[in-house]
Amino acid sequence: MIKQRDLMPIQKLYEWSQGNYETGVSPLNVFMDLIGYSEDRYGENTYQGKEFSDCLGYLELCMLADALKAYENRGHDDVYEMLDYLLHDDEDLEEYRHEYASANAY
Repeated sequence: MIKQRDLMPIQKLYEWSQGNYETGVSPLNVFMDLIGYSEDRYGENTYQGKEFSDCLGYLELCMLADALKAYENRGHDDVYEMLDYLLHDDEDLEEYRHEYASANAY
């Protein structure tokens, strides 16, 4: 069972990326590429910038480090499930969130 608070650094990176970057050039894209999520789910890397440093300042590096630590501590499956939850298509999002919450209730 996923305890969402253990994965909070990934959610924070997601929210920061959504609010401050365009799709394809965000710290979240870097994270997804580094852990192999992009290749696994989309068949290619999702970061579209020239270099990772284009979107990684001090704050973003710290957030990325925290997300990578969550990946180390929680493992591949839990992190992929969390990313699936965060990135799920909008049209089915409410149903998906309900199913996720029910399956992962404390």
